Amino acid sequence: MLNLKCATHNDVESIRQLLRENNLPHQDFGPHLELFFAISEHTISGVVGVERYSPNALFRSLAVADSHKNMGLGKQLTVFMLDYLAANGVMEVFLLTTTAEKFFEKMGFKRIDREKVPPVIAQTKEFSEICPDSAVCMQYVIY
Repeated sequence: MLNLKCATHNDVESIRQLLRENNLPHQDFGPHLELFFAISEHTISGVVGVERYSPNALFRSLAVADSHKNMGLGKQLTVFMLDYLAANGVMEVFLLTTTAEKFFEKMGFKRIDREKVPPVIAQTKEFSEICPDSAVCMQYVIY
């Protein structure tokens, strides 16, 4: 069982550091903090976060500290988030990845053309500015 908590402003720097250590975008997650969840014992060892644009969401952050890797935490965090989104009316989840395509395929995401994402997702900072055009675009359909 994960010891998850809703991220707070006190967690921003720890989350930013964990994202940075995992070579993930860390510049602009603050405005979406209410949809970030962290594994926290004494320090943050894992994080998952989305940006919600009903009825869609952008799965934008999944990171696990090196000391906690290979324990299945990434999978558990992803399942938690997909279940949370389903329970809260999200119908489709999109993401961009440069390194984790195979992981997300195992989680049920399918590769799609970047041009097929809804405009609200395409206009996010992650899609329009942060992630390179070479990033793989993926979709998870809940409903």
